[in-house]
Amino acid sequence: EQKHLTVVFFPMNLSMWKYDDLVGLLLKNPDVTTYIVPLLLPANSMDYNRKLQDEMHEYFIQKGFPFINGYDFDAGQWFDPKTLKPDVIYYTQPYNISHKLYKLEHFWDMSLFMYSPYGIVVEYLEAGTTDMSLDYVINTGRSADGGKTTQTPSFKKKNTKK
Repeated sequence: EQKHLTVVFFPMNLSMWKYDDLVGLLLKNPDVTTYIVPLLLPANSMDYNRKLQDEMHEYFIQKGFPFINGYDFDAGQWFDPKTLKPDVIYYTQPYNISHKLYKLEHFWDMSLFMYSPYGIVVEYLEAGTTDMSLDYVINTGRSADGGKTTQTPSFKKKNTKK
């Protein structure tokens, strides 16, 4: 017997949102209820949070995605997403710096957490240039801060010069 799942996405902004296809697939599945709730940061000004939420609201509603405001600006109240009883929560950024109602700790007793990276770390090379590939780390054994990695790379590029 398949369990009905509730999936909640917590986008922080649209610039790093990349889940349109996944949400579209989930919405087609009758065994899944999907919500999008913006993850607004208390450290931001309320004007900026309102702007972010309004932009996300417009975008997601236009796509036909179920959207719930994370903050009610008229009432001055945060929405508690725990009331949705999420089985799975997608955090679109890896930072646990939001309001306490959106932090991992608020859901430990009920939810599975998902995150997929939204970018690649840029490595700064000795010459001051950048290399956006993991190839640099693997082949030089250097970490992002220029220090040695904790593990020795398992292979090196072959020297093709004769």
